[in-house]
Amino acid sequence: MDSGRPVTAEERAAFLAAVLGRMGHDLRTPLNAILGFAQVLEADRSLPSGARETAGEILLASQELTNLLDRAADLLALEEGRFPVDLGQAPLLLAVDEAVRRARPRATAHQIALEVDVPASLEVRTDPRRLLDAVAGLVDKLVVRLPPGATVRLVAAPTPSPSGKVRLWLRTPEGGMRPSARGYLAAALAEGQGELLDVELLQIRRALRRVGAEVAVEGAAIVIDLPAAER
Repeated sequence: MDSGRPVTAEERAAFLAAVLGRMGHDLRTPLNAILGFAQVLEADRSLPSGARETAGEILLASQELTNLLDRAADLLALEEGRFPVDLGQAPLLLAVDEAVRRARPRATAHQIALEVDVPASLEVRTDPRRLLDAVAGLVDKLVVRLPPGATVRLVAAPTPSPSGKVRLWLRTPEGGMRPSARGYLAAALAEGQGELLDVELLQIRRALRRVGAEVAVEGAAIVIDLPAAER
């Protein structure tokens, strides 16, 4: 990197992704051991409830680190042009339901409710696995920025023709998220934010673009525009 000029978010993220991506194997070996022991302790009913709760916190933190390594590996793949996608027509509800299932443990830990209002008949052209990864990651980012008792609603509908798009909203309560938190998400998901580094959000934005989708923050919601399935 050129030390004579400011380093952009993309350059910093690419560097971090390369480091984490190439260290991933060395990090995952002890991390998998921590995950395994935490799962055993959390399931052991002979332990006091406080000990099981602590094991659950260790498990959640370990899963978060695993997710970060996964995001870094995907970002490195994007940087190196080896990020495969499998585009096809798929029901949006299936991807959203799976994303919510994946995000629910963290939401429950933060006392955040997740609701889904997506028509079963609504189909999009996407890579379902990449889409559900992105949606689950975005829900996680919202969950940690909302007060206990808040709700994240995932709502979808076709946009007015002839755009040929389907819009998915990740809606939060008005006033539920601090302006600074909302501004952070908006900046991290926008292009050209040179001083901002969020590897996970940068990876999500680029992965969505690879499947033909765009993501942005509008008011109290994160909005994803997806290509509608061909009829």
